[in-house]
Amino acid sequence: AWEVRRCLVAIGARRPEGATVVELALGGAGTAIPVWIEVLSGVTGLPVRHRRSGQAASAGAALLAAAAVGIECGLDRLDPADRRVDPDPAVVDRYADLWSGAERTAAAVIELDRPPHSLSSEPPPAPGRQPCA
Repeated sequence: AWEVRRCLVAIGARRPEGATVVELALGGAGTAIPVWIEVLSGVTGLPVRHRRSGQAASAGAALLAAAAVGIECGLDRLDPADRRVDPDPAVVDRYADLWSGAERTAAAVIELDRPPHSLSSEPPPAPGRQPCA
């Protein structure tokens, strides 16, 4: 959920003036987990709309197949949204309080993936290979 929020922040920095994200539309197996939808809504502060089937890939394939044979079929007709979860303001406030800690943790994890500093200008050996002596 924090990564979704980070993506929304990045998108917000690049979108045209006046364009705003007003809700999230979810598809896929994760949408069958109510707590995930509630957490996502709380972390982002946005309402979350859930598609009826929960089968985003299948719905996309059906849309492509319909288009290939000349049938117009919109996603809302094929797989309508059947549920909307609005964010709980108290939960949104609590997650907002946790945001800076989540950012510090993400930065620390990213730092763990960086190669150690070396005095050598030689690139490090490929993983699993020993350098020649």
